[in-house]
Amino acid sequence: MPGKVPKWGRPKGCDLTVIRIPAKKRHRTPRPTAFITKSPAEKDALILEWVVKPSAVVAAVRGEKLIDGRELIHWQRMPTKFTDNDSVNLQCVRKFFLLQLGNVLNVV
Repeated sequence: MPGKVPKWGRPKGCDLTVIRIPAKKRHRTPRPTAFITKSPAEKDALILEWVVKPSAVVAAVRGEKLIDGRELIHWQRMPTKFTDNDSVNLQCVRKFFLLQLGNVLNVV
């Protein structure tokens, strides 16, 4: 008589709920994180997305070019995140702008 063979794999009813219907699959999607907990590079990219046209953000973050006045969003359309949130510091993105545009950030 051969010995008992151990069972392998997942239990038979693990994909079913208590009432024997298929269970919903849980997807591992990344959860949103608070602005404060993001890394400095992520913060810079987010702030630039709020202030500058999207095409200029990628080039500026990579260090390929500095942002000039044509790529800025009009100040009236800028989000209120700058004034309402203490964790948003516009001075940290100054390095991505041309010299004369750094003064515009002080006004906003």
